[in-house]
Amino acid sequence: MKVKILLSTLLILFCLNYANSQSHISTGQYGCRLVPSSLNTEKHLCPACAANDLKVKQAKAAEEKRRSDAAIAKANADKAARDLAYKKAQKERDEKNKVTEVGLAMPSNTSLPNSTSNTENTNSNSISETPAYTPTYTKQDVTNQVINQAATLAGELLNDWNANYEKKQARLDAEYKQKISDEYDAKRKKEKTKFVKEFLPLMRQAENGDENARLILYFSSETLFFSTHLLTQNWFDEAKSKNNIDVLLYELSFGGYSEENINKLKNVSDMGSPEATLILADWFNKKETKSWGQFQRGGENVEKALKWYVKAAELGSPMAMYRLAMIYKYGVTHPEEERMFRKLRMEYSNSIKNEKLSFEWLSKAALLANFKQTIFSRILQTEFTTDTFTPFVFKELSIMYNKGKVVKKDNLKAKELAMLAENYKPAVENEKFYITERY
Repeated sequence: MKVKILLSTLLILFCLNYANSQSHISTGQYGCRLVPSSLNTEKHLCPACAANDLKVKQAKAAEEKRRSDAAIAKANADKAARDLAYKKAQKERDEKNKVTEVGLAMPSNTSLPNSTSNTENTNSNSISETPAYTPTYTKQDVTNQVINQAATLAGELLNDWNANYEKKQARLDAEYKQKISDEYDAKRKKEKTKFVKEFLPLMRQAENGDENARLILYFSSETLFFSTHLLTQNWFDEAKSKNNIDVLLYELSFGGYSEENINKLKNVSDMGSPEATLILADWFNKKETKSWGQFQRGGENVEKALKWYVKAAELGSPMAMYRLAMIYKYGVTHPEEERMFRKLRMEYSNSIKNEKLSFEWLSKAALLANFKQTIFSRILQTEFTTDTFTPFVFKELSIMYNKGKVVKKDNLKAKELAMLAENYKPAVENEKFYITERY
């Protein structure tokens, strides 16, 4: 029985499929999905398959439209609900923010006493029925009031802060002034202690008439930080009356290279001062030029410069000897300086170059390695050139012995001179001369 039912079902399905296949075309220019082998790119889809595809597309488009309309309707409904909720909430907020001033209103049945006519009663009733004025405050009014209160509070806080800042600044200023005062007192005490310790031992010699001791004490006290003259001016004036070279140069240093001072320097040079003579030579060795925006005066006269350098060297100036040697060797007085600085000084012709004379003056200068500066040069720093020995003398001699051009070549001597130049320390007759630093 079950087998018969199954066979009947299969037969019915076969018949339906066959009937359906009768409407499809898979020959000629058509291809049918029921016959896959008939499908290719050159054939048209059979009408039945095309009709089925059209129905599927229409059904799909209808479904998409239905979903789109539903979504739009839902969005509109949600928007309307939100707008309604917003308006309701806004209305509630406005009601909460509304501030009403309570006013007293008279009852409507109240009448004025002693009324004598209907007109008076009518006026009385109309007056009593009119409610009292009740002002209202909007949200903006309340906001403005809060802003004003906040601004007032901020102003008070700012005033307090300014007052505290001024107090703090005044305190810091007072502390800074006290610190500077303490440092000044400490430096003054330290310097005075050092002066008393190192210089006062010369006091007995100065009181006994030692002119050098007197000038050491005088010039040193001039440069002290606390600027206290412990010594009498009479010592200085007495040395000046005796034409003391240090005193004369000290006074001339304040005038610089003025025409009057040049003439006075010549007078001091005639007294036998190698330092005054060197100052004159350096003046004539300077060019008149503009340097770093400033005009530099100079004598710019090579003949006079050479004349005064020779005289200073003959008077025993080691610096003048070195300058002469450099002129005879390089044609300039400061070969050790950078080129930009050498341009500020005169250049000498090649005709006067003589390396043999240069060697002779360097050899003489080397004998003055223990040269003692004057009191004026050691204590005071001025515009004038100070006479001293320079280790470049050893360096130049080392080069000459190494080359062996004007002197017999001696590498050992050259090495020895190079070591002297590197390790040279100036001879100091009295360390007290160098007490010029400002603590």
